Amino acid sequence: MKYLRCTVTWTVILVWLVSPFSSFAADSPDADVEPTWWGGVTGRVYDAESGLPVEGAIVVVYEEGAFAAEGNTVGKTSGTGEYDCQARLGRVSKSVKAAPFIASILGAMAGVRGAGRLAGPASTRNTRMDVTRVTMRVAKDGYRTFEGVVLCREPEVTRFALRMEPVLLTRADSPHVSTATDGWGVMRVQEVTVEPAILRPNQEATITVRVRSPKVEMSRSRSGLARLFGGGRDRPNVLIRASSSSLWRKPFDLQFAGQQEADVAYTARVTISGGTGATQDLLNAYVAECPYDIAEGGLLKSTLVQVVTTPGEARAARLRLDAFRLAQAGETAPAAAKLKDLCALAKATSGDFASWGKVSRRIHDYPTAVAALKNAAELAPEKDRLQAMADYAEALLDNGMAETVLTEAVPMVDKIKNKHRPRDVPTALMAAIGSAYVAAGRFKEAQGVSDQLARWPDSAMDSKVRQFRRGLRVAQVEAEVKSAPGDAKAWANYGRTLIDLGRWEEAVDKLRTSLELDGRSPAVRRDLTYALTHISGQEATVASSLDDALAAAESQLGLGKGQQPSKDFLAWHTYGVLLYRKALQQRMAGDPAAGATLDRSRAMLAEGLKCGRRGADVRETYGEFSSRFINVSGFAYPEADSDFAILAGLRTLAKDPQSYLAWFNIAYEFTELRQPDLAAHALGECLKLKPDFVEARYVGALIALHRGDRQAGLSGLREVVAANPRHPYANLKLADLYAQEGDMAAAAACLAAHADVYGETHEKSQ
Repeated sequence: MKYLRCTVTWTVILVWLVSPFSSFAADSPDADVEPTWWGGVTGRVYDAESGLPVEGAIVVVYEEGAFAAEGNTVGKTSGTGEYDCQARLGRVSKSVKAAPFIASILGAMAGVRGAGRLAGPASTRNTRMDVTRVTMRVAKDGYRTFEGVVLCREPEVTRFALRMEPVLLTRADSPHVSTATDGWGVMRVQEVTVEPAILRPNQEATITVRVRSPKVEMSRSRSGLARLFGGGRDRPNVLIRASSSSLWRKPFDLQFAGQQEADVAYTARVTISGGTGATQDLLNAYVAECPYDIAEGGLLKSTLVQVVTTPGEARAARLRLDAFRLAQAGETAPAAAKLKDLCALAKATSGDFASWGKVSRRIHDYPTAVAALKNAAELAPEKDRLQAMADYAEALLDNGMAETVLTEAVPMVDKIKNKHRPRDVPTALMAAIGSAYVAAGRFKEAQGVSDQLARWPDSAMDSKVRQFRRGLRVAQVEAEVKSAPGDAKAWANYGRTLIDLGRWEEAVDKLRTSLELDGRSPAVRRDLTYALTHISGQEATVASSLDDALAAAESQLGLGKGQQPSKDFLAWHTYGVLLYRKALQQRMAGDPAAGATLDRSRAMLAEGLKCGRRGADVRETYGEFSSRFINVSGFAYPEADSDFAILAGLRTLAKDPQSYLAWFNIAYEFTELRQPDLAAHALGECLKLKPDFVEARYVGALIALHRGDRQAGLSGLREVVAANPRHPYANLKLADLYAQEGDMAAAAACLAAHADVYGETHEKSQ
C-alpha cells in the first residue's frame, strides 16, 4: 500500500485529549527532529472534467495548526494553474571550504580575484528534507473546495522546495469531490514513429510524435538580432525533442504540426549522421518543455530505428523490429518467438541475445533465458561485459544454478582491483553473487559481499541489494534453528528477523516457540507483544502483557544509569509505539497519567528519528570550475516516516484539537504501521469532526481489510469510487479484491475506470 507513502506529514495528525497534551504547544522546537526552515511548495491545479488549468484558485498550506488568510503559506494559481507557497520542510546548514593554500597564494601573487573558488568546491550545504507531503486547501468560486493531503511529486533539493502532485477541482454542481492525484497528468507522449523504420545509409526519415495535451499556445520566440530588429518565429509552449545515442549526433526539436482536440502532432525530417555500417538504436522522443504536469509514464516514448546495408542485415532488422513492437504491445510470448528466430541468424548481436533472455525471463522460461544471456555476455564488448554478466547471473539464480554464478562471475570480479570495483562492477552483479553464496549455504562469503557493498554508491537503497540482504538474514537465522532446534535464543533471533521484515504472523509463531523453550526472557515477551499489535483480534492479549513489554523495551534501550543508549532505530520505534498504546489504554480508563505517558512516547519516537536518518550527495555546479555539494538526508525506514508524522500530529492537535485532518493522518499512519485498532480509534475521532470526509472512508476500508473484514472493505471502497471516481488507488484496490474472488469482469471494469483517468501505464502498489 503506497497511498500517501513517499511521505512524512508535518501539517497534521493526532491527539486524544486536549488538556493532558497541552504542554506540547509550549515546547520549543527540537531542531534535530522538527522542520524549522521554510522552503517552496509548488504545483498545479486543474479542472477535473476538462483537464485544463484553473486560474485564480487560492492555495493555502496548513501550518501551525491553521489555514492562514495571508502570508507565505498562501498562493494563487497562474494562467497555467501553477501556485507557489511555502512550508517548513526541514533544515539547512552550510560549511565553507577554505581555498587550497597554494592556489590562494598563487592567485594573490598574480592578482587573480576568486582564485580559491576556481580551485575546487567552495562550500557544502547540509540539507535535511523532512517533508514529502503537505496538507493544503484549494478553493475557487464555482468549484468544490479541496482540503487534504497532497504528495510530493519531485523534491527539488538544490532550491529546497517540493513539486507537488496535481489537484483536480470538480465543479460546484458535480456529485463528485475534488481530489489530489498521484501520477496524474494532462500531458503524455502517446506514440513515436519513424518512416521508414529500417533505413539505408544517408536515407532521410520522417519522425512523427503524437502527444496528448491541452490546447497548444503559440508564442513569438525572439532571440539574437530579432530582439534588435523585431521579428522572430512562432513556437509552441510545449517543446518535443528527440535523441539517439548513435544515429544522430545531437538531440533535435520537432515542429508543431497541428492539433485535433487533445491530440497534438509533432514532426521532423532528419538524415542519419555519419557512418555507413549496420546500426540499431532507440530513438527517444520526450517532453523537453511544458507548462503542465506530465502523466506518470508519459514523459518519453521510444521506437527502434535501424540502418542496414545488406539483405542479411535487412532480414535480421525486420525480425528485430517485429519483436520490439510485440514486446511494446505486451505480446511477450510472440516477441520471444521472433527473437528466437533472430538469434538463429549469423547477424544476431549481443543485444539480440540479451533481449531474448530478458523476454524469456518474463515468461518464466528460465533455461532459455540462461542460454540466451550467456551468449549475450560472451558477445558483449569488453566495456559492457560485466553488465551482461549481471543479467546472466540473475537468470542462473532463477534457474537454481547458484554454483554456476560462483564459478563464472566471481573470477571476473576478482580480476578487478579491489579499489576499482565500486566503479567498475555493477551493483546488480554483486547482489547476484551474494545471493548465490546464500543459495549455496556459504553465509560467511555472503556476509563478506554484503559488507563490501557498503562501498558501492547508493547500494543501501538498491532493491536487488535489499533483497539479497533480506535473504541472507533469513537464511542465517533459519540455519541457526536448524542446527540447534532446542535453543530458545535462536528461535528468538528468527522471530525478531521476521518482525523487521514485517512478517508478523510468522514472527509470532517463532517467538512463541522461543518462550515454550525458555519462558524467562522479558525481551522475547516484549517482541511477542509488539508483533501481536500488528495482528487483528489480539487486543486483549496485548493489553494484558503491555506493562511487561514496556519494561523489557526500556531495558533494551540502555536508558539506565551508566548505560550507553541504543542506536537502533527500530528499538526506539517499538518502545515509542508501545508507550503510545499505553497512553490510549490509560486515557480509556480515565487515568490522569495518560498525558505523561504520551509525553514519554513522544520523546522516545523523537530519539528514534535521530537514529533513522540516511543521506546522499548532490553536486551543484557553477560555471566550469567551481561547485558545491549538497548533502541531503531523509529517513531510512518507512516506520520513521510514520513516527515523524505522529509527532507532527501531536503538535498540531495541541494547537487545534478540532483538526479532523490531524486525526485522519494519524489514522493513516497507524494503518501503515499495521496497528488497526489504533488506526480505527483515530479514524473514529476524524469522522466525528468530518462525517462526509471521503478520504477517511478510504482509510476505513483499508483498516477493515487489515482486520479481515472483506465485505466492509469492499463496501467502503465502493463508497469511495462513487464519491471520487478519480481516486488514485480505490479502483486499483477494488480490482485486486475482485480478482482474488475470481470476478475478472468486475476487476477489468475497475482497471478500465482507473486507466480512463490515469492512462494505461499508471500502476500503483497498494
